[in-house]
Amino acid sequence: MILAWLVCLSVFLFMNLSIIYLITIKILNISASIHISMASVSNNYTNIIRYLQSPFINQMHTAIPVNEVVIRHFRDVKTLLMISNTLMIILTLIAVKLIKRLSFANKLWLLKMPLRSTYMLFTSLILFSVVDFNDAFVFMHKLLFRNQDWIFDEKKEPIINLFPSQYFMVGFIFIFLLVSIGMILILNKIKKDS
Repeated sequence: MILAWLVCLSVFLFMNLSIIYLITIKILNISASIHISMASVSNNYTNIIRYLQSPFINQMHTAIPVNEVVIRHFRDVKTLLMISNTLMIILTLIAVKLIKRLSFANKLWLLKMPLRSTYMLFTSLILFSVVDFNDAFVFMHKLLFRNQDWIFDEKKEPIINLFPSQYFMVGFIFIFLLVSIGMILILNKIKKDS
């Protein structure tokens, strides 16, 4: 549960820290390769993230033309993000209550082994993902999406050029680092209280 909370929190932060996206696309020189200005790339990204993260925005606005496949895929992504965000809120409440209760009873040590075990599994999955990112990326999409709408054709769906695979690899690494920091902090709290 604590691992799921840290993952949901990390996904939320990754999606909403546009600086990560802007640095990544600047390094990759995306605006030059797709022939639109950096300001336009940034504006399109911001509009897409607003759509994905807000339950009150029902249409994605972008200067780049989108077809029905893109609309369906981004709707699916939005649904997954809404679930993740909801889980993050619920798990925050549960995790804080659990940690406080166990800390008060001097039983935080009960979390030590389950946290270490789940973190080792998580680390193995992330290492596999980084070593063979393309296969992991495809596997993740097959797991999360019931359709083939995530397979974009650059000519028909040019919006895919705004999201190079390297950006998603940066996301995997970012999530791993934040989860690792969270786990270290929690395990240090357990050690200190034991």
